[in-house]
Amino acid sequence: LPSSGITLRVAPVATIPASSTAPPLARILYAQPSPAAPANLLVNDIGGVLYRVGAGAAAGTYLDLSTQGIGFVAGPDPGSPGFNGFALHPNFAGNAALPGYGKLYTTSWVNNSGTGLTFTGNTAGSLAVSIREWTTTNPAAAAFTGTSREVMRIAGYTTGHSNGMIAFNPTAKPSDADYGNLYIGSGDGEYFDPSANAQNLGLPQGKVLRINPLAGPAGAPYTVPADNPWAGTPGALPEIWARGLRNPQSFTWDQLTGAMYINDIGQALVEEINRGISGANYGWPYREGSYAKAIAFGGAADDESAYSLPATDATLGYTYPVGSYSHTEGNAIGSGLLYRGSEVPALYGHYLAADIVSGRIFDFNPATGAIAVLPLVDDAGPLTLTTKYGYDSWLVSPRVDARLSADAAGEPLLLLKSNGAVYRLGNAVAVPEPGSALLACCGLGLVTVVVRAGRRRPW
Repeated sequence: LPSSGITLRVAPVATIPASSTAPPLARILYAQPSPAAPANLLVNDIGGVLYRVGAGAAAGTYLDLSTQGIGFVAGPDPGSPGFNGFALHPNFAGNAALPGYGKLYTTSWVNNSGTGLTFTGNTAGSLAVSIREWTTTNPAAAAFTGTSREVMRIAGYTTGHSNGMIAFNPTAKPSDADYGNLYIGSGDGEYFDPSANAQNLGLPQGKVLRINPLAGPAGAPYTVPADNPWAGTPGALPEIWARGLRNPQSFTWDQLTGAMYINDIGQALVEEINRGISGANYGWPYREGSYAKAIAFGGAADDESAYSLPATDATLGYTYPVGSYSHTEGNAIGSGLLYRGSEVPALYGHYLAADIVSGRIFDFNPATGAIAVLPLVDDAGPLTLTTKYGYDSWLVSPRVDARLSADAAGEPLLLLKSNGAVYRLGNAVAVPEPGSALLACCGLGLVTVVVRAGRRRPW
């Protein structure tokens, strides 16, 4: 892919306490400003801790799931189960007299007794994904104090493709139908999805779910929004909002237009940026990006080859990515954001996505469909994250584990598990245009073919 011609400067913001003596030092996933104190960030570590990071101060523990008696499970490896996401109700620090005040939601793995499951799936297994509500009467406190209850429990398939991001639509106003609805990313539960879980409307796997997580009538743990696309459809889970996804670890909204974007991690061909659309079918496992898969024609699910779309494709109702990149450019798309900040005007209205493995930052222009690589610099000059911050792991070598979030001003934050650090990405003022040396260190080049991964991908 070409260089975008826009260079971003990487500047340190904070380092999260190490939970390991070897990389990944702190397995951080997401960050967001605290509504009670926007200058502060909340950052979660898969190991179970939600940290509070203040300007110029050391990170402090806001909530530790491992001490709450909820059966929390975290493994030692980068792809292991643990604390995979959090979301604050839009009224978390708002009006105490209105619903949602002081409510925080987490998604994590827990020991599963086989009872209390909302969705059993194919097997109860020994682990389950738990969506939990935490309620505090003091949202501005430095550490959480309060009560909690379980909202939803989904039986585990595998630990590789399970719970992804949870989030509320930040652009929805209290008068909007989408206000207070929680979106839940759910992986297909299998690496190649031979059971086509992602297409099965009777299963939560391979979907984006959407619920109102506040307790419903007659003791119901949550309610289903009436405008969910399959609400009232016999045989379909009413919680499903979209389907046909392999591993939707991340989604976000354009703060200006309200448009939703879903990143879906590919198997062997491409990494996807999708527009989030109610009722959409993104095609997995019969499609990967804009290619057909062998399983769509009765072939083996683990056949990683790309096939041309059939002549009848237009009648099948699939929604294809608005942006993508091949596995010659990256390995696994992580989180992204639609940039509406002010520090880098040339990127206004562009979508930024971080590749988990390579650490490359991609610049996708929704208006033109063009995608390019954003060069990075730090105080020492041109920066390749796999060189400076990569680490050896059982997944791939080297690996960065890069994620993107945004601060209160909408400026991008870069999170790296390899060193447990949070950085701000800003305008590289007075930095020369990247030359051949930078292009070489970033490994840029034209893409002419789609290559097979040739291995099972655990992300």
